[in-house]
Amino acid sequence: MATISNQIEPPSEAPAVSRLLAEPVQFGDSQGRNRLPTLVLLVVWILSITWMGLYWNRGWVAHDDGMLAQSADRVLHGELPHRDFDEVYTGGLNYLHALGFRAFGENLVSIRRVLFVFFALWVPAVYYCALRFASPVASGIFALLAVAWSVPNYPASMPSWYNLFFATFGLAALLRYLEVRAVHWLFAAGISAGCSFLIKVSGLYFIGAVLLFFLFLEQSRAEPQTPSNPSPSSRWTLYRAALDICVFAFVMVLILLIRRLADFSEVYFFVLPGAALGVVLLGRASSGGSLSTMARLRALLGLAVPFLAGIAIPVAVFLAPYVFSHSLDKFYRGVFIVPFVRVTKALFPPPSPIDLAAVLPLLSLVAIGWYCRFQKPLIAGAAVSAPLAVALFLAPQNVTTYQLVFNSLYTLMPVAVIGGAIVLSRSQRTWCFGEFDRAKLFLVLSVAALCSLIQFPYSSPTYFSYVSPLVLLAVLAISSAFSNFPKLPQALLAIFYLLFMMLYVTPSLSLDSMAKIYILPYPMVKLDTPRAGGLEVAFTDQSLYDNVVEFVRRKSNGQTIYAGPDSPEIYFLVGSKNPTRMIFDFLEDPSTETSRVLSAIDRSKINIVVINRKPGASGPLPQDLTAELRERFPESKNIGKFEVRWRN
Repeated sequence: MATISNQIEPPSEAPAVSRLLAEPVQFGDSQGRNRLPTLVLLVVWILSITWMGLYWNRGWVAHDDGMLAQSADRVLHGELPHRDFDEVYTGGLNYLHALGFRAFGENLVSIRRVLFVFFALWVPAVYYCALRFASPVASGIFALLAVAWSVPNYPASMPSWYNLFFATFGLAALLRYLEVRAVHWLFAAGISAGCSFLIKVSGLYFIGAVLLFFLFLEQSRAEPQTPSNPSPSSRWTLYRAALDICVFAFVMVLILLIRRLADFSEVYFFVLPGAALGVVLLGRASSGGSLSTMARLRALLGLAVPFLAGIAIPVAVFLAPYVFSHSLDKFYRGVFIVPFVRVTKALFPPPSPIDLAAVLPLLSLVAIGWYCRFQKPLIAGAAVSAPLAVALFLAPQNVTTYQLVFNSLYTLMPVAVIGGAIVLSRSQRTWCFGEFDRAKLFLVLSVAALCSLIQFPYSSPTYFSYVSPLVLLAVLAISSAFSNFPKLPQALLAIFYLLFMMLYVTPSLSLDSMAKIYILPYPMVKLDTPRAGGLEVAFTDQSLYDNVVEFVRRKSNGQTIYAGPDSPEIYFLVGSKNPTRMIFDFLEDPSTETSRVLSAIDRSKINIVVINRKPGASGPLPQDLTAELRERFPESKNIGKFEVRWRN
């Protein structure tokens, strides 16, 4: 039986390199054996580690860091996520953070050290993926750009970063599979996908992207339909019907995902890119083929089974304690039911239709570079660099310019995926783009499009940071289809966006405001409380938390406290056990909150409570609970947003 590798073999030779920004490194070519790729990787790795080192322990969102630390602390002391407490995500990250506590001590900075280790491993994976589409120097610039638009902007050890890391690891494994056709790379991609799911349920998006890619890859093995090799109508009709159903179901899942909040922006960002990839699959299927439906199914299984086996192994290991403790139902509810509560509690709309126009100046500069492709490179470079220099100068002073620059990438993903779909839909002769290159492009587009769903329903600039490297990689992959496009304008654009982030965005650590306005970096000071580990925060946060933690620690005298709503950082910084299941209050039934909290207080014989008067998504405590707490704990002191109450 014919194999897929017979149809899309990687090129055995690459053209000679005439410029540093010219051709990608292909597996097996002579360029891949010289020292330049390794040297560039070393430089990129050192610069990335240095850049991350400036910010890794700076800034926080108190309830985020508190949630991560308290969940890991509960796991470290023998509790099981979902069974014993309300884990916000799948739960796997708690075990990594618990290892961080074991290695570095129980403090907030220890879990960031875990992030730092994974970041250091991720940078070479990004560079490796870029090398499949560009030269070593261009790949190095791209890797630095990916770093600048991602982790340093919010260096908390959030699970979404690990979704990005494992998606990149899995993508690198699949690109390697395309080159060498070794099944163990499919298995390795499955391991990455399984680990991603165990960190956060949005790892399912990467799994969906890979399965979509397998449909594309299977089509590459079908022999073209010709007059001498007609496709049997019955077999073709059955295969096409099955494919139509799969694509229709895929698009319907996207629609159902966003149905509660669907408007133009949600459809544009989260449905249209996936639908474009579905159209590519249907368009390729219409070319026909001589293989039977069963032969195609066997080919798909040959791809999917090693990948799914890789997913199954880490998932099975993780689920074993739930099986033995008869609590799989609690895991299922915590992972697949409770997270949908967040759709109505944690919302941030995607860029508005007006913001979408920000991509037009970027496309105009690309068009200028394309128009100048037959001119001298310096002419093309000058035509692109002049407006970029003006924009870089005006960005910190002019809000419109700043927003235009940020939104031009923030809104780029649908444009990139649809543009890539158009490239894939054209004939190979049109772009001089072989089936091997088309498979690589579809893979990257699929991963970028589906992993971008992590931005729903909280489509903030911070969440764009979680997928921006994948979006940028998709753009790089598309540009590789145009061999005669000038490299200098591409490099200038990459350097421009790199400088923009380094100068005006990352130093301010402004999170969800990073798309709105340039904010001058503000001084940060270390939290003095020991379990903070020297984390640097704004002076106002230092004053608030050092005071409240010291006061509560002194009053509680090492006994259990109650803090809420949405105050996991208080428990961790004080070093007190949480007497309830709750990390964030909105994950539990609000109608029973009063009875649950009072029962926990009575059961643990608590003498001090901390009421957060300005909580996040959960809102304030029920009025009857607040009244009962004030009656039971008559002594009080207000420290910032916290109301500390106790009884003698």
